Amino acid sequence: LLELSREITSVNPVRLASATENGLLIANTSVSIAGWGYTSNSLHVASQYLMKVDVPVVGQAVCNDAYVNAFNININSEMVCAGEVGRDSCNGDSGGPLVISDNTGKYLAGIVSFGPNLCATNIPGVYTRVFSFLSWINQTIAAAGVPGDFSIISPSFDQRLDNKRPTISWSTSANALSYRLILQNISTNEIFNTDTTNTSHTFASNLSPSRYTFRIIAFNGNLQASTAASAFYINLDSAVIFPLIANSSNHRPTVSWSAVTGAVNYRIYFNNLTSGGVLDVANINGTSYTPTSDLLGGAYQVYVMAQGAVVNSPWSAPGRFSINFGAPNGIAVSSRSRRPTISWNAVAGAPEYEIYISNSRRRSSVFIGRSVTTSYRPTRNLLSGNNYLRVKVVAPQVLSVWSSSRRFLTR
Repeated sequence: LLELSREITSVNPVRLASATENGLLIANTSVSIAGWGYTSNSLHVASQYLMKVDVPVVGQAVCNDAYVNAFNININSEMVCAGEVGRDSCNGDSGGPLVISDNTGKYLAGIVSFGPNLCATNIPGVYTRVFSFLSWINQTIAAAGVPGDFSIISPSFDQRLDNKRPTISWSTSANALSYRLILQNISTNEIFNTDTTNTSHTFASNLSPSRYTFRIIAFNGNLQASTAASAFYINLDSAVIFPLIANSSNHRPTVSWSAVTGAVNYRIYFNNLTSGGVLDVANINGTSYTPTSDLLGGAYQVYVMAQGAVVNSPWSAPGRFSINFGAPNGIAVSSRSRRPTISWNAVAGAPEYEIYISNSRRRSSVFIGRSVTTSYRPTRNLLSGNNYLRVKVVAPQVLSVWSSSRRFLTR
């Protein structure tokens, strides 16, 4: 473990693998190795250029069997194996890194240690497992006064924020006397720096909608430690949908909303609560939209999202409206029996129908039934004589129209 005589600022260092990253070192996981070692088994010449290759991790049991059989060497838990035929570290690479990546960054998980005389064979290379020595590394660094390892608490990586004055917080770094937050707006490349002795910072003015990258540096005099780079988004403001007609027979209603600063275009989403159908349209220019084909009858919620070059807005609060159902037509009665089968043509999107029957001799004799299909047979006998029949759609929060009266005779 070497202590440098001066700070190196020209590179963004990888972090040491913690228990989480160490747990990713399982068979067939891809890792990266690098170095200036031999690139050929026949030419024992170091490379003029830094070389890098991705190789798979080899399980400890498989690796141990290979080394015991070939060299009578045991592979223990402080080692990790990686490589395959044609891809491996070699002489001259010793001390180089084995790096594992996840969505939070890159981590040093291994150090090139040893391998067979012929590289890139079916016997993998062996690497020192960094996590096995992490406690010793941290203790040694702390004793030298170097700020200890620390990490970002919030926001989480690539989190999307509606709050334009977010709070960035991080864990305490041992030996740190102060911290520096470095924030960059990816859209404008503007960089914001602030120094603090706290472990959080809340912005005093609004951040513009964009993606931001940031990291925290802990200082103790000239000694420092840094978090891995992280990122978050500041969303566009939400659109506001203007009031809609509560009940209408218009099957192509126009929806309008407020303009959102920074929006390139808009996306609209219709949700028919009655039938479950949806309509999702993106890349709308302007602040209104009229469907290009008829919407089914039903109760609707509609949402609008502003779409920007880098970030979008959350979905707006829902606008609500309903489209009335038309009257069923094609009503037919199967016979003159006192319990005939009644049928009608379907109304698109209708969840249920109501049937109303009255008798001309006794106006007080009324029969009302319900059906989820397009036919119905009364559950009791109707009175004989002339009867009058009407049908309509039934749906919560939606008006509907009765059909024309249909007269039929029963005996």
